[in-house]
Amino acid sequence: MSTSSTITTRKTRSTCVISNSMDISNIVDDFHGNLHSPIQFTHIYNQYYQSQTQRSTIINILCNILTTENVDRKIFLFILDCIITNYDYLSDIQFKQDVLPFIKQTFLIKDDDNNNDIILSIIRLFIVLVEYRSNILTLTLIEWLSCLLNFLATHLTSTTYVIYGDLIIDLLSKINKQFTPLSKEIVEILSRTSTSLIISANFLNQLKLWIQNTDDIRLAIFIIHLWESLAILLSRLIIRGHAKGNEILAVIEDAFIVSNYSIRSAAFTAWSSFMLHIHNFDDIDAHQLNNRLLKLFLTPFLSDSTSKSKSASISKCHAWITLISLYPKNINDIILPFLSFAFGNHISSKINSTTTAWWSECRQIGAQFIYDFLMKNIHCEYILTIAGDQILNYLFDSIVDQLLDYKLNSIKIDDNSLWLISWNAYLNHLINIFKTNNLIHENQRVAINTCLLTRIEQLWIDSRIETRFLLKLFETFEQIGFPLAIETVLCDSSIRTKTLSAAQVHPSSSNHKSRKIFIFAFKNELEIEKFRRCECLFY
Repeated sequence: MSTSSTITTRKTRSTCVISNSMDISNIVDDFHGNLHSPIQFTHIYNQYYQSQTQRSTIINILCNILTTENVDRKIFLFILDCIITNYDYLSDIQFKQDVLPFIKQTFLIKDDDNNNDIILSIIRLFIVLVEYRSNILTLTLIEWLSCLLNFLATHLTSTTYVIYGDLIIDLLSKINKQFTPLSKEIVEILSRTSTSLIISANFLNQLKLWIQNTDDIRLAIFIIHLWESLAILLSRLIIRGHAKGNEILAVIEDAFIVSNYSIRSAAFTAWSSFMLHIHNFDDIDAHQLNNRLLKLFLTPFLSDSTSKSKSASISKCHAWITLISLYPKNINDIILPFLSFAFGNHISSKINSTTTAWWSECRQIGAQFIYDFLMKNIHCEYILTIAGDQILNYLFDSIVDQLLDYKLNSIKIDDNSLWLISWNAYLNHLINIFKTNNLIHENQRVAINTCLLTRIEQLWIDSRIETRFLLKLFETFEQIGFPLAIETVLCDSSIRTKTLSAAQVHPSSSNHKSRKIFIFAFKNELEIEKFRRCECLFY
């Protein structure tokens, strides 16, 4: 809050007389002699503030005045604004002895609309101090944090959140960034129901009711953001399975199933931040992460509560990506269920369908994940040895999506295209896997080969897929040296026919029962196109 907005100044000659001496006692007397005259008080401040050597002294005097009774409220506003502007001059002792008592006293005042501007200034002061002077707040952390949380529990209403709700969310996010994870001792104090109103049953139940109120979506979404900050701040209660931790979790449960999808979308976004923050705690052991916390993190994903809404489904996909980043090797619980959701298989009865009545944005997120998985996940080849055929199916789904988009928008083939890079990366990983003895079970090898041949066959007979794209896919086999057995069947001046077999995919393989497909490579693309129109794929 700027000085000009706090104090109304007039272009008249000031009648106050400022002492010529820069003695501290004279400065104090000048300020205290004008505690009921905001304009003159401001004038005195501006005069003394010109001396840089006195600024620390001035801030100290202003802090002392906060504890003085019968001061014009506009002067209090001005002092808060001065401290915000000159936070570098504030010490931890001044905050403890002068500023914090004033804040406590102000937060005790209820149902006074005239107090809102001071409350806003206090919140702004906290924001500045937490971000830039967090060191001076450490000494009194539990004291001011309890005060702030109790203020929220007693003052937050369906109307007051409009006034200072955004500032509160900003403040709490900065507190979480600077001070979490809170020590076990501090969390223990904050969990005492006798003194901590923020975890009282009445307040938590009120939060649940606000989230369920679809008549005020803005309020519900604000409460979700508030829950996110409080859940992160008090996450030790949740991790320990504390009764109050379970009550905090209960607040967000309904947000995933309420009738309004904007609320559901916001809930998944908040859940994503919540998971990421907890996972970064240094003192959580691996067993806890892989068992109880994993079950907790998975809870909102288990039911299909977003499919009818694009925005909610997209938020769910992004939250799932966050969960995968925390558990990059978890195939069955996280990765495969995510791909099924992203590509819409949960609403499709066609297992190998290349298109579904599903949100294209979610499928794009799935395609981007496959690219990142194949290019960046250090556990990629391990996962492919277990679920390589399923990953391949989703890869082909993403390829079809992108090729149809290329055709629709007349996009030229680019070697840096997402689908082509993903395709090349997958085949390169297979080469590494197939060339390593005993790295992959024979059943999975056969499943991958069968999927590879089946899906290429589907592309061949799919009239929507342009031949130029098929050629690009087929070229990859030769370019990267993919170990397919190649047998020349016919060769003349106009046509070259090859049988590509997935048998003998590595030197030690003794399997000769794999299916075969005929891929015809003509002299030019036009001849191939004519052939595709009048012939089926032979095998």
